[in-house]
Amino acid sequence: MMMAPSPELLTSVRLLLLHLRHHQRQKRSIVQRRMSCWVDAAPRKRKLELRDDDCGGAFPLDDLDQDILEKVLSRLPASSFFRLGSVCKRWKAVGESASFRMACAEVQSRDPWYYMARSGVGGGHDGAVMFDSSEMNWKSLNVAEILRDRPGSVPVASSGGLVCFRTGSGDFVVLNPITGSFRDVQNPIPGDCCEPIQAIAMQSIRRKSNLFRLILVFGEIPRLYFRVLDSKTNRWGTEIALCRNPNNSPRNDADVSDEEDDSEDPIYFLSKSGNEVVTNTLLRSPLKQFSSVLTSKNSHDTIHFLSPSGKIVACNLMTRTFDEYPPLLPLCSEYSIDIVDCGGEPMVVLLSEFFESANLRMWKFNNTDRSWQHVTAMPPSMSHGLYGKRADVNCSGSSNGTVLMCISSSEGSRYVAYHHSRDEWTELLQCHVDGEVREFETAFCFEPRIEIEASLVRS
Repeated sequence: MMMAPSPELLTSVRLLLLHLRHHQRQKRSIVQRRMSCWVDAAPRKRKLELRDDDCGGAFPLDDLDQDILEKVLSRLPASSFFRLGSVCKRWKAVGESASFRMACAEVQSRDPWYYMARSGVGGGHDGAVMFDSSEMNWKSLNVAEILRDRPGSVPVASSGGLVCFRTGSGDFVVLNPITGSFRDVQNPIPGDCCEPIQAIAMQSIRRKSNLFRLILVFGEIPRLYFRVLDSKTNRWGTEIALCRNPNNSPRNDADVSDEEDDSEDPIYFLSKSGNEVVTNTLLRSPLKQFSSVLTSKNSHDTIHFLSPSGKIVACNLMTRTFDEYPPLLPLCSEYSIDIVDCGGEPMVVLLSEFFESANLRMWKFNNTDRSWQHVTAMPPSMSHGLYGKRADVNCSGSSNGTVLMCISSSEGSRYVAYHHSRDEWTELLQCHVDGEVREFETAFCFEPRIEIEASLVRS
């Protein structure tokens, strides 16, 4: 016996149908006014009428045409797709049909989900946990079989409906966490190559949802290179060199020697155990080692990432140049920093401590006068508790301006969602899996898309 539809699901369907019927009545009213002189003016009884304040009445959903039903259901929250099979046979058939996936592809954007990651656990071997920003709750999905065959897999990039993992062997696997569709991608950099990978970026192509670009930035400043994966053929393009942007640097590449590059002031920071460390290398979580933000503006794709020295580097793939932004704080200051995509614009999240208080702020870079502009700050009531915790802040943002921040310390993890359009900060509840608290160090943002196939489509 089939289960009855949930009240939440039926309410969403009825509201969508009301909106659809409203537009249909508007079209019919135009025709009725033109023909009013030819028809009987006496009102006729309607078979069914729904009011906005009366969603509890019965509605003959079975009378809907198949294509209309698919379009209506495709606009429900993505989490509802998992429950279609428990409503009735017809809805189950809709959820499995190719035409329903085509209707889902017509939805321009969906509220983001976040693939949660933690160190010491390869990928999602013990079950992957997602945060659903539309319902503000945690969800578990099983991608264990895919990642178990690729030991050491950790997420490194995401875009659209896909998440990219780097395996222990250095290769990649691109995965749709919702459907389990995946493909393997070979690492184009030979194992004996001494050029380190600086950043891994991913970009979905909206016009063709199954297509994407995977971009590697490698080398050492000032000699940087990048390669791009063609998702149609699953092959990497040729190696392209990046040169320093002469308009934003007082020195040319030829003037920068290796000795000058290595003589930067040291960075002081405190390790998780509280011991003071002095180094020229920025300490980052292994999950954020290749993290980057890719944004597009005026047909220019730019990858932003943190260099090992703690500088923010911007690589313009169109002009094939890179630029190093000036630091926000003196390098000797204690801070935790990360770069995030906030509504299609790169921003920096910075946690600092001054005068026995902790401040978590967001900044953006103004290329016109090459200065940092303050965007927002976490309310003091939320940030003050971070003082003295030596917390590590790792963030993931989306094109709709929602940013999820994972704040980790020796005392545990906190999760804060920032909504840029409302300038609103929300602390999330802890995640419980099988009765135990699950803690995460970072997240990777993606859209829950059932129509996107990560596997290579052969023509």
